[in-house]
Amino acid sequence: MASTKTRATQSGSKGGRQQVTELQREEIRKAFDCFDTDGSGSVNAFTALKVTLTVLGFQPKKADIRKLLQKERSDVIIDDNTLLDFNTFLDIVTEMMGTPPPERELYKAYHEMGGINPQTGEDRGLGVDELRIVAEERLGLKRGTQRMTDEELQEMVFQTLPKETQVLVMQGKIPLEQQRINLPDFLRMMKKTGQC
Repeated sequence: MASTKTRATQSGSKGGRQQVTELQREEIRKAFDCFDTDGSGSVNAFTALKVTLTVLGFQPKKADIRKLLQKERSDVIIDDNTLLDFNTFLDIVTEMMGTPPPERELYKAYHEMGGINPQTGEDRGLGVDELRIVAEERLGLKRGTQRMTDEELQEMVFQTLPKETQVLVMQGKIPLEQQRINLPDFLRMMKKTGQC
């Protein structure tokens, strides 16, 4: 049995959306064309939006993309085979560009502090000292304030460690200051503190 493809199309732009420059529109078109491998003028909604929104600094889950699609086209049944034309893709991406993700500043801080190797793209992680700088300089949390003390920062790092490593830290076999947390753990940690 052949799978049916649902097409979500939209002509024109919705009011209240951020306007894009011609250059931005061309960039969005290039992104769309990367997914339009057969030249049909439509792309798989979930694949194209997940990758594009991730590049923009979001971490969309399938449910998030489904909500965006349903908001855009409530008259279409959304499933894994839903296709988008360029105008609908442009509308959704443009709307998201006008809504900066809360994590964007955290991504930027993580990269600036050396968490990602710029040559290889490898996630090197951040240590306690680097996280303190992020907290103080990027997020405005000064040492000794009620919002984040050194002890609280160390506890947050400790909580991101695997259980085996936590045991070794508690036994004094591994100094907590030598531990590094990766980007997903960093984002989770900052969400728990209400920073995004």
